[in-house]
Amino acid sequence: MNQSFDLSTADQGIKAPPRRALATMSPDDFNLYKPAGFVLRWYALTLDLAFITPIDLLVRASIGKHLEHLTAHGHDTRALIIGFLAAFIPIVIYFVLPTWHNGQTIGKRMVGLRVVATIGQPKLSFVDALMRETIGKAISFGLCGAGLLLMRTSPRLRTLHDYIGRSRVVSFDLSTRRH
Repeated sequence: MNQSFDLSTADQGIKAPPRRALATMSPDDFNLYKPAGFVLRWYALTLDLAFITPIDLLVRASIGKHLEHLTAHGHDTRALIIGFLAAFIPIVIYFVLPTWHNGQTIGKRMVGLRVVATIGQPKLSFVDALMRETIGKAISFGLCGAGLLLMRTSPRLRTLHDYIGRSRVVSFDLSTRRH
C-alpha cells in the first residue's frame, strides 16, 4: 500500500478560515485564535501611524490659516471646535470606522490581527469601536502606557482600551486567506 503524505494538507495547527467566513463568524469562533501579543500589536500601531500622519498633516495644513484668522479676530471658541474636529475626524475615519466595519485597520490587516467583540455579537458595535479607539486609547497611552501593562495580567492579553471597548485582538494566519 503506497500512500503519499501531502505536506500541504498536514495539520499545521489552527488555520484561519477564508476571508468571507471571517465576517460571518460568531465571537465564540474567534476563541480558536490565539490572542495577539504586544509586539504584533505594536507593529500594527506603528504602521497605522505611518499611514495616518500624512493625512493628519494635510488636514491641519489646509485649515491652519483659517484657524489663525479665527483666533486673530477673537473667535477662540470656534477655532477650538474646528481644530478639535480637524484632529478627531481623521481618527474616526481611519481607526473607528474600519475597526467597526471589519475589525481591522490597514496596519492590523498587514500584520494579521483582528479586533473582535467579547460579548455575544459577531462584531464590535459602533459605540464600542468609538470608545475603544478614542477614549480607550487616549487613557491607555495618556497614563504613560500603563493601560498596556494590563496585557501582562490578562489571560487574553487585553489592554485597558480593550476592556473599555469590550473587545480583544486576535492573531490569525494570513497565508490561508483567499483573495
